[in-house]
Amino acid sequence: MLERVSPEANLGFAGLDCDYGDPMPEGLVYPCFVKPVKAAFSVLARRVGSPEELHAHTRFGRRELWLIWSLVEPFDRVARRLLPEAGSAHRLMLEEPLRGAQYNLDGFVHDGRVHVLGVVDAIMYPGTQAFQRWELPSRLPQRVVDRAAEVAHRFLEAVDFTSGLFNLEFFYDAATDRLAVIELNPRLSSQFGDLYRRVYGVDPHALALALATGQDPSRLPHGEPTAAVAASLVWRAFSAREVPPMPTRPRRARLARALPDALLFTFPKSGQALQRDFKWLDSHRYGLVHLGARDAEELRHRCELAAAALGWPNAPYADGLADTARPAGLPEPVLSAGD
Repeated sequence: MLERVSPEANLGFAGLDCDYGDPMPEGLVYPCFVKPVKAAFSVLARRVGSPEELHAHTRFGRRELWLIWSLVEPFDRVARRLLPEAGSAHRLMLEEPLRGAQYNLDGFVHDGRVHVLGVVDAIMYPGTQAFQRWELPSRLPQRVVDRAAEVAHRFLEAVDFTSGLFNLEFFYDAATDRLAVIELNPRLSSQFGDLYRRVYGVDPHALALALATGQDPSRLPHGEPTAAVAASLVWRAFSAREVPPMPTRPRRARLARALPDALLFTFPKSGQALQRDFKWLDSHRYGLVHLGARDAEELRHRCELAAAALGWPNAPYADGLADTARPAGLPEPVLSAGD
């Protein structure tokens, strides 16, 4: 559908239609990006550079196959009944590799009218495809936000999506001015809801409730913003040796004293579950902290305080990532019409 309504924003792709454990087809073009048709948290999504890499990536043990089947089969049963033309969710797809930075355009549709909430920037750990942090507001120029909103509007209209939240993931390469859509989700990322509350005073969960009850979300009152910038900060290890202990109760109390507004999420894993993370994701996400601040410099400093309180490395700002200055021409924040 995207190829029909916005071909300039579509990327090259092909289905990898073979059963679990089958040999990979010949004649594929490398490098390519491989990912499941149905998954979450970038599970089994990876850039592969050769047939050998693709073969190794698609070999699963008995326990892995059981887990994959348990996660995918319920969705596939629903899809077979309601949308049989979509094909099986038990398969992978290949995409052309993309250059540029990744972004998320969030919004909602009410009575067929598209409204944009904002754009969240995705920053990766250097040299990887693993998310290091998400930041709001975006650094993306308004003209690019407008282009992304127009693509979302065309696609949502074409698929007759008339009510609900949506999340458009896309790449933008400033060097070539190319905008390419990764996927469009009929929901808002739960991880971003807190960021919108902090920066714009908008509660996406309240928007979802309004949509579910037939109300116009744009008429909801806004809360008072508590921060000029906010981020979802990701602590991640790339080997089992790097995984620190989960914070003790005293350390959690220290975090609460130092940063009362911090939201902490921990994801402890061990044994086979931990090994599977490194195989399927090339890393293990062991913690998230949400913080707000007056500016990017204070946000970085508050992240350091959180790391010290938890006894974790300052991973979300490791390796001197790109400078935190934001260019002029930022997008207008909340509930702007996309059409």
